[in-house]
Amino acid sequence: MDTLAEGPPAPESGHFLLAWLQNWGGWVAAGSLLVFVLSLWGVSWLILNLPPDYFLRERPRWGHAHPVVHLIILILRNLIGGVLVISGVAMLVLPGQGILTILLGISLMSFPGKKRLTDWILRRKSLQKTMNWIRKSRGRPPLQFSEK
Repeated sequence: MDTLAEGPPAPESGHFLLAWLQNWGGWVAAGSLLVFVLSLWGVSWLILNLPPDYFLRERPRWGHAHPVVHLIILILRNLIGGVLVISGVAMLVLPGQGILTILLGISLMSFPGKKRLTDWILRRKSLQKTMNWIRKSRGRPPLQFSEK
């Protein structure tokens, strides 16, 4: 089959997906592996660098920033947080640290009820145990969580 003369298969022919996978499947697999490795490294790095009382602190507001700077920061945080939440949901069925990535995304975002939601997620003993295991493996003190 001369693909240059005939062009790509029509989507309805059933060979379109096969042709797409042959052309792009390796790149998709490499990209998935890269995202997996980066998520393992990135989430672990973040957990290791949090202060032990991070989840007990009240968060300061950005009230001192210029309104335009505040808006830009708010938009960027919500966009990055949204991407992380979507990625974390995907990682629930794909390789990666799904729950931790969702928690990271939610912590970046700004929305009503965020504190209640993060507290609800953080009350999961398995999540606390995983996060503190990562910290213990690098000689860091355990994270402290609210008992509410």
